[in-house]
Amino acid sequence: MDPPGTAWHPATDRLEGTEVYGAWPSSNAQTADATFSISFSDASFTHFLFATGDEQVWLVCTKDAAVGGYYVGERPVLMSSDSSTPYSAVWLNREANTWDARPDYLFDEDPWISVTDHGPAIAAGKIVYGGDGSASTHAATILPIHNGANVWIRQAPPPPLMDWKWPTEHSVECKDYHPRIGGGQEVVDGYQRSGAANLAKACDSSSATYFLSYNEYGVNGVDYIDFIFTFEDANTWCSGYRQSGHSGWSPVRVDGELYSKSLFTKDIEIYTGGANFGPWTKVATDSHSKTNTFTDDGTTTEWTPTAPSKYLLVRTLANHGDTGVGGRLTVKYLQLKFAVTPN
Repeated sequence: MDPPGTAWHPATDRLEGTEVYGAWPSSNAQTADATFSISFSDASFTHFLFATGDEQVWLVCTKDAAVGGYYVGERPVLMSSDSSTPYSAVWLNREANTWDARPDYLFDEDPWISVTDHGPAIAAGKIVYGGDGSASTHAATILPIHNGANVWIRQAPPPPLMDWKWPTEHSVECKDYHPRIGGGQEVVDGYQRSGAANLAKACDSSSATYFLSYNEYGVNGVDYIDFIFTFEDANTWCSGYRQSGHSGWSPVRVDGELYSKSLFTKDIEIYTGGANFGPWTKVATDSHSKTNTFTDDGTTTEWTPTAPSKYLLVRTLANHGDTGVGGRLTVKYLQLKFAVTPN
């Protein structure tokens, strides 16, 4: 707890929970005019809540977002007083002795955590955590105005048991996008943009066809193809993506191997988000093999989710060598591993 003065928490433990100081107030600790901290270094927890004493400025993030290594850049926010859906904000957690101007500087005030990007948050009164008794505008624009600030920790319940499903058979919208069509926010709808070979075909176990990318809008060079999956329920946990290419697309063989395998998925990035076009939080990167036995480990990517999400983005950066008409991509079968948090 930091009281409504003009200086931030005296702790220099970078939110590790090792520093203990002050006395726990006998009542209403979150609004008491006192500075104190209890040890939580040995506690098992998954999330932080940073909030002002009047609870008007706050944010929730995962433990890893706040203390998962050194950073100067965007970190994922699950929700805040500014937004009920996930987004990213620039925070600071700088490594000691890395400032050229002052090589002995320890950055004991870090991490700086804020509802918005760190720079604008200073004057706007949106900083929710700082250490080492830091004062100046960082503190003056929020602590005396909002009755100090608190840090809370929470162990989230385990996610539901997730299993592999055909997306379209569970009311998941499956759409493909390309950065050169509508700035990446206009549905492409597969080959010839007709829907005849769109992403939904690969996501349906009863479909007789497959996904084939639109000519000249593939994965050559810096191009990529985005698959965006929209879950019916925002409380959906997703932990896996698997697919296989369409080996029957071409009977031609090159060096004894079907040429169609060069159109198969190779390098991918996977993100989750609370809005259709981001901001996104990266959850996995992988490289899929040319194997075509569906559910093979070589074409399966799994990760450990830290929160539910409404949207999943799978970005295919490269195929296995095809450069024809923009670097084509095929997907014959596609499943996601997911489940909805029970009410």
